Amino acid sequence: LQRLWPMMAFGKGFRFMNHFVRRQALAQRPASVALLVGAALAAGLLAQPCAAQDGLALKLTSWLASAQVQGMPLMAAQPLTFEELIAAVEDSHPALRTARVQARAAEQDVDSVDRQRWPSLSVVMESASGGGGTVVPSRLFRVEHTLWDFGRIKNLRAESREQVNIAQTNVAISRQELLLQALNAWQQLVGGVERERVARKALVQLVDYREQMQRRVEANASAAIDLALAEARVLQAQADLAQARSVVLQATARLEQLSGLPHLGARVRDVQLAPLMRPVDAMAQQLRLVDLTTVASESPTVQRAAYEHSVLQKRLEVKAAEQNPQVYFRLDKPLDSASGSGNTSPRYYVGLRYSPSAGGAGYSEVKALATRLEGQELAADTA
Repeated sequence: LQRLWPMMAFGKGFRFMNHFVRRQALAQRPASVALLVGAALAAGLLAQPCAAQDGLALKLTSWLASAQVQGMPLMAAQPLTFEELIAAVEDSHPALRTARVQARAAEQDVDSVDRQRWPSLSVVMESASGGGGTVVPSRLFRVEHTLWDFGRIKNLRAESREQVNIAQTNVAISRQELLLQALNAWQQLVGGVERERVARKALVQLVDYREQMQRRVEANASAAIDLALAEARVLQAQADLAQARSVVLQATARLEQLSGLPHLGARVRDVQLAPLMRPVDAMAQQLRLVDLTTVASESPTVQRAAYEHSVLQKRLEVKAAEQNPQVYFRLDKPLDSASGSGNTSPRYYVGLRYSPSAGGAGYSEVKALATRLEGQELAADTA
């Protein structure tokens, strides 16, 4: 009797544990399942003789290891919050990071265009032949600066600044699109988790009802058709649970893709609709005071269309300025005496430079840009 009593107590505890584990698994509480099973097996291990403790300890260790591998953590994971999700999307999404890199590159282009206003420095070595005489090669240091270019550099600078505005607007548009996708996936996740929670509770109750009906049918207190109906309701609840679980898995996968956060499946059990919903009446009253025309004009999409129109306008002015002559200043400082004269004094020049495009291609480019500008005006109105 002293040997059989611990085994009988352990058997009753194991049957109770089995029933509780099944209910907790249906309710999807892996932490409770793991802790209860671990405690029960530990109690049973202490109740066994020393010879049997080694085998039970081995089984307990292997079960706990398999529970962790199969996604049943002994400690509950920290629930995912909407603020954490948004911060991860803004920090790690490749599309948003690419837009920010393009914005920094556009700012660097502005600096490169500004430097075109500075004089250009060069070292020149020239040699001539022909004319029946011997020409000594000349080497000189040259400084050249454009005094007047009909606004070419000025319009180039303005165009580069508009490109910065476009790049920054692209960052805002990318951020807005990604946050809207994250919000839609979050709403889908919250709805799926709630449906899954309700479906699990209903399944637990229906399983208990089926067991009660099974006992009633075995005791001839109810007809067999009642048990079949209970079984059918259990199957329907399982189908509802599978459908809700599929929605949760899809939303979780989408959030992992957007945020880059791994293993979100264990953190979405207790999610809440984090953004506080203001009362509908207060929101409606606030919307009545908003000028929708101003809101539309401040939209990033509309602003980008306006910036693109300005870029084409400045580019057209640059091409038009290139068709005009340029006034320049040049300083040449010989580095050695040419033709043995021994004169190395600097020479100063002020000149007029005009380089027409081959076949009048520059004028054709101006006409093409003017046509594109008209199309961009229509695109701005469409936005």
